[in-house]
Amino acid sequence: MIFQNRRIPALVYTISLALFACTFTAPPIALANEPVANWSLLDASGENINFYDDAQGQPAVLLFWATWCPYCRALMPYLESLRQEFSDRGVRFYALNIWEDADPIAYMREKNFGFRLMLEADDVAKEYGIKGTPGLIAVDARRKIIYQRRSGTSPEQVETELMNALENLLK
Repeated sequence: MIFQNRRIPALVYTISLALFACTFTAPPIALANEPVANWSLLDASGENINFYDDAQGQPAVLLFWATWCPYCRALMPYLESLRQEFSDRGVRFYALNIWEDADPIAYMREKNFGFRLMLEADDVAKEYGIKGTPGLIAVDARRKIIYQRRSGTSPEQVETELMNALENLLK
């Protein structure tokens, strides 16, 4: 233990470490009952998209991702299945590309994903408190968070949790 020479009791060290770790969790994206921030970004076709206007008052799923992220690549097929299931029910799906060093448009075409691809979303990720990839949130029609992916959640678990959140919302 690092602090043995200073004779800090193990319990104090453990509590301090736990409190320290809690300070580095991602901040909440929106305060309780507050809508998430609006944003405007270019999509893959070069069109400037305003989130609130484009979603047209419908629920939305926002995936913050990058082509180099293995967790994003693992999660995206599960989200594509949900997109196919829920798009007809009005849910909008956006893939906000962040911290990119490759070609997200080519990747999306190659994988045949149907998300609305938004480019250069680094500032939006920062505003939403996204600290790592994949970041995933779902919002209701009023832009209030109904689901947020927890770090370390498996793609299968995300799919189940997000499906349940969307089903409950659309009842």
